[in-house]
Amino acid sequence: MKNSYHIFILTLMGTGLVDAAQAQLSVSSAKPATNILQKCCVYDPDALMAQSAEWNEIMMGLDGEYQKRAADLQKDQENLRADAGKMQAKKGVVADAALEAEQVALMRKGRDLEVRATQMQEDYKMERQGITMKFVKKLEEQVKDFGVSNSYDLVFPKSMGVYASAAADQTRGIVDFMNKKYEGEKKSKKAEATSLKLASADLPKKK
Repeated sequence: MKNSYHIFILTLMGTGLVDAAQAQLSVSSAKPATNILQKCCVYDPDALMAQSAEWNEIMMGLDGEYQKRAADLQKDQENLRADAGKMQAKKGVVADAALEAEQVALMRKGRDLEVRATQMQEDYKMERQGITMKFVKKLEEQVKDFGVSNSYDLVFPKSMGVYASAAADQTRGIVDFMNKKYEGEKKSKKAEATSLKLASADLPKKK
C-alpha cells in the first residue's frame, strides 16, 4: 500500500500536478462536512407512560372495575365465614347428617370463592397486559407525531443506550405534546356528544 502511494506521488511529480493536488486537498479539508442529521433527541419511554394523562385515566378505570369485583368477593367471603359460624352454633342441636350436608355445601362455596379470586387476578393481569401493548403502540405514534411536528430527524428512546446531553432529552416536551393532544380529543368528543344530545332533543316526539 505504501509503494502504491509513492508511485502515485511520483507520477504526479512527473506530470507537474503535485501543486494542483495539494491545493485540492487543502480546499477539501477546509470545507466543513455536511450534517445529514441535524436535529435529534431522546426520551424516557417509562416516564412517557407514567406521566400520560390518558394512560392514568385508563388505569384508574381498570383498577376501579376490579376493586368493585374484589369488594364483591370480599363480601361473599365474609358471608361464608358468618354461615360457618352459624353452622358451628348448631352442633348438638341439629342432626349430624344435616350439619354434614351443610358443611359440604360451605366447603363447596369456599372452593368456588377461591376459584373466583384466582380468576379475577388472572383477568386483571391479562387485561392490563392487553391494554399496555395497545397503548405502547399508541405512544410510539405520539412520539413520531412529536418528531414530525418539531422537525426532528431522529428521536431515540433512552433504552437504546445512545449518548445524549441533558438538553437533548425531550421527555417533558413529548409528555406535554401528547397530553395536550389528548385533552383536545376529549373536548372534541364532549362537544360532539353535546351536539348529538341537543339534536336528539330537537327531534319531534312520537305521539
